[in-house]
Amino acid sequence: MFKYSLYKSKANNASKGLWYPCIHYDGVVDTRALAEHMASHSSAHSPAQVEGVLCDMISCIHELCGEGYKVKIPELGIFQYNIRGKGVADKTKFDANTNIVGLRMRVRGTGKHQRGRRDPVELGPFQLVTKDEIRRADVEKE
Repeated sequence: MFKYSLYKSKANNASKGLWYPCIHYDGVVDTRALAEHMASHSSAHSPAQVEGVLCDMISCIHELCGEGYKVKIPELGIFQYNIRGKGVADKTKFDANTNIVGLRMRVRGTGKHQRGRRDPVELGPFQLVTKDEIRRADVEKE
């Protein structure tokens, strides 16, 4: 089930005053908790074994992406690095040390989780959450 809340946009553009859905998260599950959850589905592997495999997978994804590859895990996502930079008018004046300003890991959903998928059977059900403690700097919560 997907939980969501509604927020009213305060942006200074055409969206100002409109209400939008925002996913509500109950928390963050770290690698150890994920391993324990996965191990509970299979008695063949201990939480420590699953955690070891997950940690190795994370390291290998970073390593392969750093070598210029995208890593695809079917029905989850394609992992890749994205680069951010400052543009230059003259190509010969580009200097990586000053014009590259950021690098980040990006994950694009694959399979039924890919962007633009609109099939409500695949997405739902949804539950509206109304909590005053949910805050965003640029929005007004209902």
